[in-house]
Amino acid sequence: MISRWKEQLYGKHVNVCVTNEHMTSQIYLYYYQKLYHPKAMLTKKNKQVSQDIKGALMCVNPKCVAMKSGKSARFRDTLSSLAVGLSGLTQCLIDSPFPTIFPISNQSIQH
Repeated sequence: MISRWKEQLYGKHVNVCVTNEHMTSQIYLYYYQKLYHPKAMLTKKNKQVSQDIKGALMCVNPKCVAMKSGKSARFRDTLSSLAVGLSGLTQCLIDSPFPTIFPISNQSIQH
């Protein structure tokens, strides 16, 4: 018989927080604005073509401190995990998600 005492012990006392991941990869958490993929200019068949860089997101707010310092691009996965974590934390602490991440209250954010 296999001993499963850890599973039984930890399975009894587990805290679970379910959070909504809506818009977490598209919203800049510091200004609550939509983020955009940066573009790179490539040469294909002797033509200049712009292509989206899918692994990064960039803030285009002219008031953004990160943009003013030239560091407005962020990795998508890092930003998304921060947004999901903060959304879950606010859901646990104050029983309310971020308004821009909550799907019903973000009608002002357009593509």
